[in-house]
This record gives sequence, C-alpha cells and structure tokens, in this order.
Amino acid sequence: MVSPGFKTKKVDFGSVYAPSIHEIFTPMEREVALGTLDYADPSYRFRINTGIRGDIYSLGVMVYEMFTGFLPYGTKLEKCNTHTDFLKLRYVPSYNHRDIIPLWFDRALEKAVAIDPDLRYDSLRVFLSDLKNPNPEFLKEDIQQGGKKDTLLFWKMLSLVLFGLLVMSLLVSATK
Repeated sequence: MVSPGFKTKKVDFGSVYAPSIHEIFTPMEREVALGTLDYADPSYRFRINTGIRGDIYSLGVMVYEMFTGFLPYGTKLEKCNTHTDFLKLRYVPSYNHRDIIPLWFDRALEKAVAIDPDLRYDSLRVFLSDLKNPNPEFLKEDIQQGGKKDTLLFWKMLSLVLFGLLVMSLLVSATK
C-alpha cells in the first residue's frame, strides 16, 4: 500500500513464500490455511508448499482480478474440498470478461493460476516478462484464433499493474 505521503507498507503477506525460512517450513500446522482462499495456492490446503509457484499463483489471481473485476475460477474455488474437486475447475479466460485483453496476456495469466503447480511459472521474472512482452508461443495461438485488437485502455491498465509491482519490489528490496 502507498500512503498519500508516498510511504509504503506491506499488507497481508502472511502466507507468502520466504526463501530464507524455506528450510524450516512445516506445512500447515493449523486447522485453516493462512490467507484468503480465493487468492491462496490450492496446494496449501493439502499441506503442500509450492514455494515461489504458490506466490505466482496468488499474484496471478490479483492481476486477473485487477483487469477483469472477477476471479479466474469464479467462486467455485472456495467450495473445493478434495484434489478431485480442484481438478474439475475450469479457468475462465480473462477476455470473456473484458474483450480488450489480448489472448497472449490471458495465456500468461492462465499459466500463472494453473491448479497444477507444475504447469505454473517457476520464475517471477519470466511471468512478468510474459505480461509485458507477448510470448511468441502465446502469439501463435493468438494468430490461429484471429487475434484481438489491443486498445489504449488495456495498455493503461497494464502500466498501472506494472507500476504497482514495481512499488512492491522496491518495498521488498528496501526491507532487506
């Protein structure tokens, strides 16, 4: 969060992956997972720490919601109790909510919020790169499906999200 005086504060990062304490991580010694279920990596519910991939999942959900006003799996995620329930979920493409979102951008979000952690990005750098620059693999799909016109509104929204990520990264580096 950024205050009117441009002071920054971290808010609600209770369940993020912290490399410095990874070796002492004990999966879920609580009855309930930390964090809001809609934003928390589904693996946490099964006492599995997916490390940075879990954080990328949460970040992907937030970016998806910033661009669409919705969640990538709707409200169905909270109702899942078993691994099978999660596997039945279907990602709702972001361009279904906002047709200004190009397919390549949606594919980056879809990869970030994949239910299976092995299908997610394993690097924040690569995820951010795919959000800023069209991934050639995702562009191939876009061309095959006829493509979508990029609009000024999309680029303004992307700039705002990237500015927010920049502020967060500056805050994290300043606290080290």
